[in-house]
Amino acid sequence: MRERGSAGPMPVRPTATDVLLTGAVVVGSIVLSLLAAKGPPYRGVDAFGLAIAAASALCLIWRQVMPMAVLAITGTVVIVNAAVGYPVDAVQWPVWIGLFTCFAWYGWRRRALSLAIVGLGVAGYIVFDRGSVGAAQLVSITVSVLVATIVGDATRSRRAWAAAIEARLSGETRERAMLADQMLAQERGRLARELHDALGHAVNVMVIQAGVGRRVFGDNPDFARDALQHIETVGREALEELDRLCESSARTGEAPSNRPSQRFPISATW
Repeated sequence: MRERGSAGPMPVRPTATDVLLTGAVVVGSIVLSLLAAKGPPYRGVDAFGLAIAAASALCLIWRQVMPMAVLAITGTVVIVNAAVGYPVDAVQWPVWIGLFTCFAWYGWRRRALSLAIVGLGVAGYIVFDRGSVGAAQLVSITVSVLVATIVGDATRSRRAWAAAIEARLSGETRERAMLADQMLAQERGRLARELHDALGHAVNVMVIQAGVGRRVFGDNPDFARDALQHIETVGREALEELDRLCESSARTGEAPSNRPSQRFPISATW
């Protein structure tokens, strides 16, 4: 199972950055091999030596997909390079980049394993190198290890910090969305209650007026006509109130904040 970094899963294929980095390191390794050519006891620059340097650099294209494998291969190339008699100058840089990548993605267990792999590579270099490995070379190796591990750890920490910030912002966004949905549901409920109050009162008035008008229609037709006129007035006002509520809700995205006034009085002549 692929180990996850602090900011999510590791890449499953080489990135554009890895391709550019690999190309630059391949060119740099070849140029360095040509410029840093040494005399005896080392072998001179030839096609095989350039191929070794280029092959080591080409491994870096997979550095974020399989960092531990890349580190193991580049460390092995260092040993082979020393065993066949070439200087280490050009083939060491992929190792430090691989170590940096391991520290940038992995936790402490695989970090320890990556240091062990580097240690084996350094030991093989010391054993097989045809020159004398002195204090200067050991100091250079130590500094390279420290820089790779410190910068890698800083990269992982920065990724973790960025992931935490992103998670917090995502959580705040979800919380705001939930709050907005809750407020919308509350406003819809309030609008429904206001519509019920307004229309319910109007219909109640109309029913009462119609009942009174029906009962007095034979004895007092004038009052019955007034009742019918009042029913018409109340119905129109109810429709206007409904239109007002709907227009206000559509315009502002929420129901009006004030409850409708009670504008449908029952006639005192009842």
